[in-house]
Amino acid sequence: MRPRDAVLAAAFLARFAQLGLFSVEVLILLDRGVATERVGVVLTAAAVGSGVAQLLLARFGHRLAAVRTARIGLLLQAAGCAAFGVVGAWWSFAVADLLVMAGSAAVTTGLRTVVADTASDRTDHADRTNGTDRGENAFGALTAAQMAGAFAGPLCTGAVVSVGTAAAAWPATAATLAAALILAHAAHGPTVARAGKPLAGRPLLGVPSGVAGRVWPYAVLLFGVTGLYGGYAVVWSVYLRDLGAPNTVVAWSAAAIALPSLLLSPRVGRLLPHVPRTALLHGAVLLIGGCALLYPHLGAVAPAVALSLVEGALLAVALPLVSAQVAVRAGRLGTPRAFGVLGLADALGSGLGTAVAGVLIAAGGTPYVFRFCGLLCLVCAAVALAAPRPSLSPEASPVAIERRPSSSIENGR
Repeated sequence: MRPRDAVLAAAFLARFAQLGLFSVEVLILLDRGVATERVGVVLTAAAVGSGVAQLLLARFGHRLAAVRTARIGLLLQAAGCAAFGVVGAWWSFAVADLLVMAGSAAVTTGLRTVVADTASDRTDHADRTNGTDRGENAFGALTAAQMAGAFAGPLCTGAVVSVGTAAAAWPATAATLAAALILAHAAHGPTVARAGKPLAGRPLLGVPSGVAGRVWPYAVLLFGVTGLYGGYAVVWSVYLRDLGAPNTVVAWSAAAIALPSLLLSPRVGRLLPHVPRTALLHGAVLLIGGCALLYPHLGAVAPAVALSLVEGALLAVALPLVSAQVAVRAGRLGTPRAFGVLGLADALGSGLGTAVAGVLIAAGGTPYVFRFCGLLCLVCAAVALAAPRPSLSPEASPVAIERRPSSSIENGR
């Protein structure tokens, strides 16, 4: 298997396992006798695991090879998935959830770093001047593989749980171990940790300020987007049911947002090649926030699902562009730490959105949640847009070059 295919296969299988298991996690907990008031505690452990793992990766990720980081993450995720099939106490489910999300965080950061390194090696001047960015296309392919896993995992889990919800743990474990085996046999990316002059700057949460300073606007953007979808995780099913959607439509609508990514994300480097990438990125995030504000004004299921497809298309553009821009701003020495910062923003945003949505839906219903999510996304986009343009790392390689109508190439602009 080619190294690129190995990375995409691992990304697909890891997300297949994670989302397949999480689609029935609450049912597993209830079937095992976990009290309803303990379910929230167990789910919080997932956010804690992801946040702690991302913070550690942001601080120490440069000391590990990217592929090794992903392999370690896959083993942690496999252990957590298997535990869901055998444990019974509520606290043991919390530990299992923590392992799954900590492992998933390491997998995502490791694979993003591999893609950044590989895209940097293969992008040449001719490609950039022709407006085709290998970095954006590479991150787009990674996003598409993850979205395909997010789509297929719950579908397969639905077929398995007919024999019992705990059975969902075993295909998730098998898929994660398969991903680990694929990476173990694929010689891809750096095999040794990055070496070089330490990155300068006072640490911020243990992360050198040079890294945090170059990528923080993109972390703010991602915080807003994941905060929005963290809120959606709470409100979406209730919203559609209030509109009269049957359970099957509610279940399948969650997959609608993944469909545009399968078509658009691998080709995002060729999308509107003469539009500056920061303008395209900020525009996509602003429109995502605007879509959230429209949902309370829709009175039928069909337009709501159609709007979610539009959101999916915007997300298919935004996510690869965020990763590509972070890769070029951070440079080779800072890439693992930078993606750790990005993952930490992801975990914090998702946790905030979920927590606030739970309070708002009880206090004022679904419209309040959508308005909060939309405004959060718009505010984060505005803050990132108003921020000074982050500088390039001294050793940065041109993974995601800004393209302008004149087709000139201006690093750092």
